[in-house]
Amino acid sequence: MSDSSEYDSDDLAEDFEGLAVDNPPPRKYKCGVCKEVGDHFINDCPTAAETGQRTPYQGKRRCFGQYQCSSCLRLWVSSRSWANTQQACQDCKVYVYPHRQRSLYKPQGMDDVCDLDKNHQQQLCGRCHRLGHSCVQ
Repeated sequence: MSDSSEYDSDDLAEDFEGLAVDNPPPRKYKCGVCKEVGDHFINDCPTAAETGQRTPYQGKRRCFGQYQCSSCLRLWVSSRSWANTQQACQDCKVYVYPHRQRSLYKPQGMDDVCDLDKNHQQQLCGRCHRLGHSCVQ
C-alpha cells in the first residue's frame, strides 16, 4: 500500500470498496444529497455521482457530520467533517460520506456536551489521508 500522503478520498474508497456489504439503509435514513428517505446510502446516491457533490455541506470550513456505515450500520458523529470527504467506520473500516452536516455553532447550554480533549483518529479521517498530516493542525 502506498504512503497515506498520496491518498485522496477516491483512492480510499477504491481500497475499501470490496469490504462493503449490500445492506439496505434503515427506513428513516435520509440521503443528504438528494433527500430520498430509505432508498440508498449517500455513498450510492445517483445525484451525487452526477454532480460530484458527495455531502450536504459544500463550504470550506469544517462542520459536524452524522455518519452511518453502509456495511455494519454503525452510527457516529464527528466535529471534523468536511465537504466531500469521507470517514472510515471504526468497526469495519468502510469509508462513508456524512448524510447530515451542520455548522460548528453550538446553541446556548451545549458547551459542556463537546469533549475538546478527545483524540482525533487520523487513520479514519479522509481529510488527514488527503493532506498527509492531521487536519487538526
